[in-house]
Amino acid sequence: MEKCFREFKIESLEGWNVDTYYDLYTKVFHRYGFLLGLWQAEMHPYGTMIHIQHEKGKLVGSETMAPCPPHLHKAMRKKLMFTVELNEENIVESFCHMGPNRLSHKCNIFPEDNNKNRVCFRCCVEAAHRNPGGMRREFEQFMMDESWEIEEAIFTGKIELLQKFRVLKKFEACFDLNRIILPVDEPDAVIKPGLYKADYAMFGYELILVFYTDNKNKIIGKKVTGDPRVPAGQIAFEGKMDEPIFLLGEHQESLANVEERGHDPIPEGIHYKLLPEQDFFLPHDCSYEGKIPSSCSFRFHAMMNISPANVNTAFFLPSHLIVFNRKSFALLAFQAETLFTFLPIVVLLNTKTSLFFKDYNFNYWLQRLRISPHKADVARLEIILKYGGIYFDYDEIALRSFDPLLNHSVVLGQETVGCSLDNGPIQTFTVASTFGVYRTNIF
Repeated sequence: MEKCFREFKIESLEGWNVDTYYDLYTKVFHRYGFLLGLWQAEMHPYGTMIHIQHEKGKLVGSETMAPCPPHLHKAMRKKLMFTVELNEENIVESFCHMGPNRLSHKCNIFPEDNNKNRVCFRCCVEAAHRNPGGMRREFEQFMMDESWEIEEAIFTGKIELLQKFRVLKKFEACFDLNRIILPVDEPDAVIKPGLYKADYAMFGYELILVFYTDNKNKIIGKKVTGDPRVPAGQIAFEGKMDEPIFLLGEHQESLANVEERGHDPIPEGIHYKLLPEQDFFLPHDCSYEGKIPSSCSFRFHAMMNISPANVNTAFFLPSHLIVFNRKSFALLAFQAETLFTFLPIVVLLNTKTSLFFKDYNFNYWLQRLRISPHKADVARLEIILKYGGIYFDYDEIALRSFDPLLNHSVVLGQETVGCSLDNGPIQTFTVASTFGVYRTNIF
């Protein structure tokens, strides 16, 4: 049990169809435990991200996609792709769950040339992926899954969606996966490295892996998903952290003015982190739909891999990297005449090899937690990430928006008797003026 818990956080044999942790480890996790984590599926040029985790006695692989436009702030979408599980004879089997009827059928999942950072997926029953209604019915279902409004998609994005559908259909039963290794967090970095969802794409939203290079003088955005102009795996942008910019509001009336004044040097001898927050205004000739903050923490020169207006080929073009806070930023592309925003994908560590995306639909309020080490710690973090609050621990404090808790004056959470951990409560004061100022100015 100790090895299963230490390496894979397995706390129960429930659902696994085995009698001992020894059997579970030797039959399942010794052979397939390396699958846990995040993977990028090669489906050129689009690609997708697959998240493999253990749940309810199975290893479950789910396609994890950005939300449909125009709701970038919404939760990630998930679609079951395959499972690895023990049958009644205690033999490990792999099942594909893709296809029009979602009925399980055999598949093979194995490392390529014993390289456990690269995996092959091969479905054994290609006929299970065909819709009885034909390709037309499959495409209609695909459009409904990929579009925020089917009527609008028919008139504005049908060609792009048809192209994407035809490509992804070829990879439905056979594709390869490369492990996604998340960068280590940099506490003093102005942008938190990791996975982001962005309204940066020819059609729809995309997933971007953000990391630092060159002694943190450069920040890179690499595409996990892609489109025909900038395929998955290519660089989306490069931010030059050693070329900061400070602009006044009066300098941001037009894109030409922003680009010209962006070359004005900041005061000599002053580090950019010591500069005050600067005003941020959307130039009148720049397109963006949605709310944006009226100030930003930092601004830097950047190069963005994008197509200029009315051009179908992508180039690295001069841009500005605008940092609103440590977990939210944007890129202002001059020749594309567009602002692109980036929001973080929240992931919590589950095992030493696996990350999981939280389902925030579960209501943790008034729920009694099963007493187990660290359960309450995880629950407190989940509550803060969704609802907001202050987490008083020995060395932790976190602040978030308090809007969803306006009907509560104080919310407390604490481990109960029988658990050796007691790291302190969550306390939320929704009417405090200090937090109101914080909410207004930061979020």
